Amino acid sequence: MGRNGRHHCYSRTQVKRYGVEWTAGLDYEQDWFGIYKDRFCLRTWKFGSIHQCVIDVKCDNPNGYVRICLNYQPSRDAAMKHALEWAKNYSGPQSPEELVQECYERWPMLYSRRIRVIDHLLCTIGNGYDWLDGGIICDNPEDWIVSQERDRINIGKALRTANAIEKEFIKLEDETEDVELLRKLIHDLKSDYVVPDPKNLPLPDDGKPYSFYPISSYSNILNIPEDATKEWLEFCLEGAILLRDRSANMDCLSYNTKTKNEKYGKKLVKQIQKRLKQ
Repeated sequence: MGRNGRHHCYSRTQVKRYGVEWTAGLDYEQDWFGIYKDRFCLRTWKFGSIHQCVIDVKCDNPNGYVRICLNYQPSRDAAMKHALEWAKNYSGPQSPEELVQECYERWPMLYSRRIRVIDHLLCTIGNGYDWLDGGIICDNPEDWIVSQERDRINIGKALRTANAIEKEFIKLEDETEDVELLRKLIHDLKSDYVVPDPKNLPLPDDGKPYSFYPISSYSNILNIPEDATKEWLEFCLEGAILLRDRSANMDCLSYNTKTKNEKYGKKLVKQIQKRLKQ
């Protein structure tokens, strides 16, 4: 398949790297693919000075595959090796609890509560997670590495700015009557850039209504595959119950998401419970 998922012809130019025969593309000479164990289509192509690193994993979804995008590599051979290592190490999806815990550890500023993880994995579209082999996996499994480094740099800059503002605020303490308000503003400004310790996550569930992402035909919870494992069905049931019982409108949207998500939740609870009884 081409980078856009379409099949196209290839030339006969081949190289052998890391035990795999790689074939160069007919339409783009720096586009290479190799097949590992008849299931993993390993892909790399040059884009500017970098080499993309992609694996298409055959499965029974409508596309016929799930695309895994790894971090780009500095050379063609490095991308080939990296893609092959991922395919060799793939052993199936994690359990729901393992994936939820991974979210806390890799994205602590995004996922402070379990309900937020459930919302992202099951409801949000374009979320970077797909069904494969009975469970949900991350299709950009190395994004968090780049993101954490970027956050470290950006947070460092923001805190330096916040500290500079704090110094100026302190000078005003003798000139303002509302010292407590001033101190609260400083505290709130700096707390925005505190990365939670994953060991302290998740935070307790407050039990309040929650603004779930509007369910659509692309949401994972509406695309539970036939081979979904029992533990993943139970995780989806947890999400469906939350949709049914805790949905709230999204303030940023003009239409009613609460009622729609509640209806989906009611329907899904019945469907998943029926599957779990089979």
